[in-house]
Amino acid sequence: MTKLYRVSLFIVLLLVATGSLSAADRVLLFRFKGVGVDEELIDAVMLVFQGALEQEGKYIPVNAFDVVGYTDCSDVSCTAALAREAGYARAITGTLTRLGYKLIIMVQLVDAGSESIIFSDDGVSLDEEDLDIVLKRLAIGLSEGRKIESTAEIGLITEEEAEEPRRRSSYSSRSLRAGFMWTANGSMGGDIRLIVLDLAYQHDTRDFFLSGRSGIRWGGSMNEDGGSAIDIALLDAKIGRYFSRGDFAPFLSAGVGVHWIRAKERIVEINGDILVNDRADSGMGLALIAGGGITVFRTYNFQFQLDAEYIYVLEDLAVGGNPQGFMFTFCIKQSKRYD
Repeated sequence: MTKLYRVSLFIVLLLVATGSLSAADRVLLFRFKGVGVDEELIDAVMLVFQGALEQEGKYIPVNAFDVVGYTDCSDVSCTAALAREAGYARAITGTLTRLGYKLIIMVQLVDAGSESIIFSDDGVSLDEEDLDIVLKRLAIGLSEGRKIESTAEIGLITEEEAEEPRRRSSYSSRSLRAGFMWTANGSMGGDIRLIVLDLAYQHDTRDFFLSGRSGIRWGGSMNEDGGSAIDIALLDAKIGRYFSRGDFAPFLSAGVGVHWIRAKERIVEINGDILVNDRADSGMGLALIAGGGITVFRTYNFQFQLDAEYIYVLEDLAVGGNPQGFMFTFCIKQSKRYD
């Protein structure tokens, strides 16, 4: 009897142990859907999240690919149906989205029978280095039914949370800007339009930016409009104010610069004889700059920017007075986070 009792007890304990590993506690983990991220990053996220979920012990994640094969299924009804057909009571789905410099991870625990969401939460990481912390906290939250805000523990604090709010995030970019400048008041030797090429650097905060640039503007033909000019912007510095933090961000800007300009004009006089008189002058002076524009896709790594400015140079040339004009430039730039 004693031996039979021990065998029976062993069987009961074995059934209890295996019961904790039953399909009710095993969940079908579907591959996260990626938006703006590469496949390698999704692979890494899946491995970290699966390991973190296993460590919590509440659910045992089973890779959906090993059970149902490849599927791009990600919505609640589809994943619930596949999990139900495979004999799983629950499924986990998620998304990994890059929005500008942020990485947003969303996870959902789905009931396969009712096709309803049991638990849903999301976390944000400002860089890839903090992704593992966010994923571990999401695994804790999903296992315990708690939101990510309540899962902060020693060793599970992101860099953003740990730092004192001494400054806001800021970003920098370099770009090649191209466009045209239309001269005003007959300045620059009477030349009408100049081609513009600038190398620019811009530092953005949440609402303001500081930019610097150097470049060259040239144009004109002595045979066509009777004037030619070259304007070398040694250095322009501007400060601007954004009026939106979204993807379409208009702005106003103002600044100063140092320009060297050479202008040449042709005067043709007809008094019985044709007399051609070419005059040229050059000089360096302080430039005043005012304008505005718009930045498109501001929250993304790649941005399009359009600038419209009026430039007035405080140098009186003998061939047109103070050089001045209205300038349009545009660029596509790639920016990066500045720490």
